[in-house]
Amino acid sequence: MLTAGIATLYAFVAPYFFAFAFPQYISAIPYTEVYAITIALSMVLSGAYLESQVAIKEKYTLSLVASITTIVTTAVGVYFFGLWGAIIARIISRLVNVGVSTLVVIRH
Repeated sequence: MLTAGIATLYAFVAPYFFAFAFPQYISAIPYTEVYAITIALSMVLSGAYLESQVAIKEKYTLSLVASITTIVTTAVGVYFFGLWGAIIARIISRLVNVGVSTLVVIRH
């Protein structure tokens, strides 16, 4: 919940911060605001849960799926959509990671 609040706060503060600190990069504000969504998705507690349960195989499986998803979605996203594709790929890979993490924890 805290990370969602941080992401929302960043989305509101970013335009003013960029105007003050990086006026030459005003055009990057939409990119950073959309990318801030990944902050809210970054707090996946399944890794801590699996580590506490000494579920090494499940943790490695989760890591492998997350890595492959990130590589594939980033490559496809950047190739077809450039910078927006990289941002959307990051969001998709984090969503997949959250989904797979949830399934692994439920099955464990």
